[in-house]
Amino acid sequence: MLRFGRVVAALAVGVFLSAGFSDAAHADVLSTEELRAVQAKLKASDYLSVDLVQTKTSPTRPNRPVKSEGSARFAKPDRFVWTIGDPINEQTIFDGSRLLKVYPTEKVGVRYRAQGTESQELKRIVDLVLNMDSLFDNYVLKQAEMKDGVVNVQLTPKAANEVEQVDLQLDTKLNFIRNLRFQLRTRMILAIEFRNPSRDPVPGSAFDVPPGIKLSEMK
Repeated sequence: MLRFGRVVAALAVGVFLSAGFSDAAHADVLSTEELRAVQAKLKASDYLSVDLVQTKTSPTRPNRPVKSEGSARFAKPDRFVWTIGDPINEQTIFDGSRLLKVYPTEKVGVRYRAQGTESQELKRIVDLVLNMDSLFDNYVLKQAEMKDGVVNVQLTPKAANEVEQVDLQLDTKLNFIRNLRFQLRTRMILAIEFRNPSRDPVPGSAFDVPPGIKLSEMK
């Protein structure tokens, strides 16, 4: 079974300094109410398309991060397609009811249970990126600071899990999450850097399985 670290590593991870995002000098500290106001602006659109860079940094090889590039498309409430490689070598798709991991070159894919651990963990990430409601539902706010229109937020999970800390960076000018960084209890660093946001509608066909893919079921 896929664990959180493997799932997120397959999905996401952008380039961040291990010290985090925040530059405390000349930054304004935000209250929870002020952060909620920023959150409300991010919820205004039903769609988001972005380019991305993902990186995985192992505690045993901190100077040799694994980096990949790709794109992601989201549609409320929880649909997404996450594409890695050019040409495409891996896609993760959630169409609202089923989670699929697809390898177009090999023409194979795996289907996971919609209510399984893997699906729930991925939907939690999508909530942070698109819905933002889970920000206060599932995480405790440790710190939020704004500088030059960018809000740096540090969170810890309310319930114990494999994630020790989440850092995210909100762009208040373009109204999207620019960076998302996970620190796992294993000391693995997983993060996402999003670029070139678009709010144009994403067609339903974007979440379809590519033609010719042979799917197997994950028990």
